[in-house]
Amino acid sequence: MSWFLVMIPVLMLIGSILMYRFIGRGEVFRFDIVQFFYAFILTPIAFVWSKVLLFLLLKNNLVQNLSDLNYLLIDNGFSVVFLYIFGFEMVHSLTKTVSLNVSRDPLYDVFGYLEYFHLWLTHLIIFGGGMLIMTILSLVNLFFPLELQLSQFLFYSFVGSGLISGGLIFVSLWLSDPKQEKGFQFMRIMKILIGLLFIIQVGGFFLKEPGLTANYLMFWWSALNFTSLVTCAFLSYRSVRVKSWLARLVDRFKHPGFDFRIQL
Repeated sequence: MSWFLVMIPVLMLIGSILMYRFIGRGEVFRFDIVQFFYAFILTPIAFVWSKVLLFLLLKNNLVQNLSDLNYLLIDNGFSVVFLYIFGFEMVHSLTKTVSLNVSRDPLYDVFGYLEYFHLWLTHLIIFGGGMLIMTILSLVNLFFPLELQLSQFLFYSFVGSGLISGGLIFVSLWLSDPKQEKGFQFMRIMKILIGLLFIIQVGGFFLKEPGLTANYLMFWWSALNFTSLVTCAFLSYRSVRVKSWLARLVDRFKHPGFDFRIQL
């Protein structure tokens, strides 16, 4: 473990210095390659390294007999502060990339560049990542049941809310579907992802056969979310009435910028 604590920051420093020479020479996901390296490679490594260091400091050296609750509070507080810093680093990486592009071409289409992130990449990651995290938590709950005691009313109310939240998620997806010049359509990708994650959860159900109890609260809530999502996706494709309702919904609530055609 000692080599990890010493070598990681040294290698990060060397890597950041060596990478800086490539600034402005390429892009990854429309980020300047150096800014992408700093934000998406170095920063996650720094996060893991600092969390390990915090754990060792609290558990082995500085604090004796630290309760699990106190450690959880300190660890979560540290993580929140780090995430705030990471958020500002992302803003810097984005604006730095814009600055580099404008310096090369004063007529660079900044609006089109930002709409790529606004209407495409961020929505793809936020919605896709959110559903992926929901599935992971669901599968973890499937293999490691919760120790909860809930009344039947509370249990069925919470689990049943998954049908409503799934529908709301689908409406949010539909309202976030921008026009594109080429490539996979946003909703097509989302529907494929919904189908795959739903199949995974169905497979988990047949593998473990969980009981309809509070011990598997997260699994059942997630399963009903995806059941609702799959149902909405199917109806949006097959039902003329649902298509008409969604079209009216889009006309009323859709962001005006979604008519901008994104260049992928």
